[in-house]
Amino acid sequence: MAFKRFAVFSSWLVLSSLCHCVAMAEESVTASGLRLNGFGTLGLTKYSSDFGGSFRRDVSQPMNQEGIRGNLDSRFGVQVNYAVNDRLELVAQAVLRQRPSPSQLQDSVEWAFAAYQLTPQIQVRGGRTGMDLFLQSDYRSVGFAYVAARPNIDFYSMLPLTGLDGMDLTHRWTGEDIEWRLKGFAGKSSYSVAASGLSTQKGELSSVMGLVLSRESHSLLLRGTLAQAKLDFKSIDAMQLQQGLSSLSSMPLPVVAAQAKDLNDQLRFRDIHVTYGSLGLAYDKNNWIFTSEVVRTRSNAPIASVRAGYAMLGRRIGRVTLYSSISGVRSELNPVVDPQWGQALAQLVSVIGAGTVAQAQLAGTMASGLINSGRIQQRTFSLGFRWDLDPRIALKLQWDRVFVSPHGGAIWVGDSSGGRAQVGTVMVDFLF
Repeated sequence: MAFKRFAVFSSWLVLSSLCHCVAMAEESVTASGLRLNGFGTLGLTKYSSDFGGSFRRDVSQPMNQEGIRGNLDSRFGVQVNYAVNDRLELVAQAVLRQRPSPSQLQDSVEWAFAAYQLTPQIQVRGGRTGMDLFLQSDYRSVGFAYVAARPNIDFYSMLPLTGLDGMDLTHRWTGEDIEWRLKGFAGKSSYSVAASGLSTQKGELSSVMGLVLSRESHSLLLRGTLAQAKLDFKSIDAMQLQQGLSSLSSMPLPVVAAQAKDLNDQLRFRDIHVTYGSLGLAYDKNNWIFTSEVVRTRSNAPIASVRAGYAMLGRRIGRVTLYSSISGVRSELNPVVDPQWGQALAQLVSVIGAGTVAQAQLAGTMASGLINSGRIQQRTFSLGFRWDLDPRIALKLQWDRVFVSPHGGAIWVGDSSGGRAQVGTVMVDFLF
């Protein structure tokens, strides 16, 4: 509780101080110690699938109808930095983008922290910082900062994390033209998931702890991340379904009881413990660009155990960059077959009634459907084109071909049969 109060107080202090600084500055760009920067993306996306899926940038976005969409990638952000002195800096970043409903204005504040330079090599930050799990963690919302139209869907979409309420400590050192960085972080976070069959679910991450080690030379960046967290979803619908399955697991019918217990174990929404490990590589030399990341998560909830990876190769030709990528993601959980309890439950019709038997079968069907709707298994091939019209403006075109396995369309929120899909994107990224 004390840690939570500290994080909230730090975020409030940073935002209050920055708002005061902005109000006092007539010219924010030229004000002493104060910097104001912005970024944005204007994008149009058109997709189609042969399985009725609804394309999303990440799993927090609601289901969208097919056609040309302008809300999937478009966003607008502002970042304020205020250097109090040579050691202390206050930073805040707010991003307006499509968010799940209901959402509040404070959800748009992705950064609000104080950074203090203990020594030239060691920095500590407190408040709402970035969740440093990926290569693109610090600029995930800044489309201009990366080559492709969006962060790789197979890798990034399942963890739409933006801020960590807590602290981190970073130690940097150099040797033989190589910069090393070791970061430790701890805190809590939250994110939302819009899934089939349920309203938007709020996930609360607590006891988040992690380490990041990176090695960067002139053209090559290598990094590894290890983290762990406890995840809880608040879902009344899921709790009621689990209560029904618990009752079925105590029935004097071995087949029904065993299957109901297995479904209940897989339909875990609380006390989910997740261990996260990833490796990343970024190479940029002689106008060749190569980026790759792989991740593996392990959890006591089978649906949260996932493997994913991608590789992107690009070539700069003047102000134009051509690129292609391949990627894939797979849940460790195998598809769940709808239980067939009719014959077994018929033995108890005279005791519990036909209505209860029907409800029991419905609970089993709903549970298997809900579990399968959270599975992800797909492969993606992408081709893209980036044209830097200006040092602060980039035009991007991208085409994606996606192959979704049966009961593997968690990103798409659609029919569970799986199939093929195409996504076309045109966008303009800009800085100011």
